[in-house]
Amino acid sequence: MRNMKIMEWWNSADIVSFMGTIAQILTAIMGLVVLTLGIRSSQLQNRQQQINKLNIAQANTAAAEANEGLSKANERALELENKTAQAQLELQKIKDKQAPWVLTSDQETMFEQLIDKAEKGKIEIAYYLPDGERAGAFAKRLETIFKDAGYDMAPEISMVTNTSNPTGIHVFYRKDEDRNRAIEYMNIFKKMGLLCKYGKFDQNHVDLWPGMDNAVTITVYTKP
Repeated sequence: MRNMKIMEWWNSADIVSFMGTIAQILTAIMGLVVLTLGIRSSQLQNRQQQINKLNIAQANTAAAEANEGLSKANERALELENKTAQAQLELQKIKDKQAPWVLTSDQETMFEQLIDKAEKGKIEIAYYLPDGERAGAFAKRLETIFKDAGYDMAPEISMVTNTSNPTGIHVFYRKDEDRNRAIEYMNIFKKMGLLCKYGKFDQNHVDLWPGMDNAVTITVYTKP
C-alpha cells in the first residue's frame, strides 16, 4: 500500500513538477547564500589586508622615527666626542707650552750632525728674559752643543726683552756676508721641527755691540 502511494507520487506530473520547482528554489537560495558568504569573505579579507597595511605603515613610521632618533643620538655622541678630543688637545697644548723646553735624544743627535757640517762662524746665544728659567735652560743647552762642535762662541749668554712676546727661535745676522749662515742655522732648527725665523739686526743694535759685528745671534724666545 505504501509502495503504491510512492509510485503515485513519482508518477504524478504535478507533484514531480512541484518538487522540481522547490529544488530550483532551494538551489537558488543556496547559490545566493554561497554568493553572500563569498562576498562577505572577500570583504573581511580586504578589511584584514587594510588593517595589515595600516599596521605595516605604522610599524615603518615607528621604525623610521626610531632610526631618526638613533641617528640624532649618534650625531650628538660624535659631536661630544669631537669636543672632548678638542678639549684634550687644547689641554695637551697648554701642558706642552708649560713644560720645559728640551731637545729629545733624536733631535739632539740630528742637531749635532747638522751643525757639524754647517759653516762654523762666530755665534752668540741669547734668551728671552720674561721666559727666563725655561728659555735660559734651553739656550744654555744650545750653547754647550755649539761649543762642543767647535764653534767660536760669545763669552756669555745674553738676555733680551721684547714687548711683542715672540715665540720660537730667531736667528739674527749683522753683516750681509753672514746672511747665508743665518739662513743655514734657521733651516737646521726647522729640520728638527722647531719654529724658527731669521732676520737682520738694525744698525742701532749693531752700534751698541761693536765687538759682535761678525757674530750670528741665536735667540731663544718663548716656547711655542
